[in-house]
Amino acid sequence: MKNPLLTIPTDKCGHTIAGALIFTIMFAISGMIFASFVVVAIAAAGKEIYDKFHPLSHTADVWDFVATLSLAAVIALSYYIGG
Repeated sequence: MKNPLLTIPTDKCGHTIAGALIFTIMFAISGMIFASFVVVAIAAAGKEIYDKFHPLSHTADVWDFVATLSLAAVIALSYYIGG
């Protein structure tokens, strides 16, 4: 059986890491979980909008948006659940 984690595209991993880094930096600056997550969402949406208007050099993909938010969402939710 093939490990499903080995099938994740490198591009999506990069988006996940970028979202986590943005979240971490914003949280370190502001100390606010929700605001940090909103900044990640704005950055992810902005990147995909940019990609949509530059189709010759970029590919807009909703899964890039989801990947960018994924780890930031896990971190934020674990903070709220953990208290």
